[in-house]
Amino acid sequence: MLNPSRYTQAVDRPMTALSEQQEAYYQLQVILQPRKLAPPALLFLFLIHLFLIWVRTAHDMVLPDASAFYDSSLKQDIYQYPPFTLESGAFTWQSMFKLVKRPVVLWNVYKPKNIGEYGTVKALWDVWDSGATIEAIGRCPPLRFIDESWGSRKDKNGTGKFPLWRPKNDTTARKTWSNFEFFIKKIKERKDSSGGKSISEIIDEFEVLRGDDGNLNPLHKRLQAPRKKKDSPAPPQ
Repeated sequence: MLNPSRYTQAVDRPMTALSEQQEAYYQLQVILQPRKLAPPALLFLFLIHLFLIWVRTAHDMVLPDASAFYDSSLKQDIYQYPPFTLESGAFTWQSMFKLVKRPVVLWNVYKPKNIGEYGTVKALWDVWDSGATIEAIGRCPPLRFIDESWGSRKDKNGTGKFPLWRPKNDTTARKTWSNFEFFIKKIKERKDSSGGKSISEIIDEFEVLRGDDGNLNPLHKRLQAPRKKKDSPAPPQ
């Protein structure tokens, strides 16, 4: 393992990369550099580690379209990414979010999957807590970061505000997020009432409830509160 205290980050220019499914993504390569000039032997070891990082792309960031970084009301070239500069020796998701002008553009690349595409509760939670990984491309931001910045909020009068990163008047987007958020809320609710259990323990409990189901659709149905049946109108006298 590399010791982060011995290295600083450097960011390359955004580039287009193809996933194993031949889908195009914009990728920002994050490269670790030694803080001090190392002896030849240590430098050789560093290059080996760096090669492994490139193969796994553990530090590379999946970017939204360049138009996310420009105000749509201004006449600007929205096909060029703005300069990405380090803050205190690092470039983080928060560094990128400060540059975003149009959060709704983030949805296309960072939106969660349908719950039927998650095989486990842990896989869904990891997207929220750590960020989705796109094989051979890089990592997306944790959705909790995006939700903190542009999710549903209430103003001082208690009036709800539409999440800025979700497309308006889009039934599919609304349903996708609602189903995803359903599990996040359930996990948090059980954690709050668990008497000190860890998130891992809570997720294990949900995995037991999931059983042998290959995706989360059946569990989603079982966890929903039963709807109250409307009283049938009395027959005419």
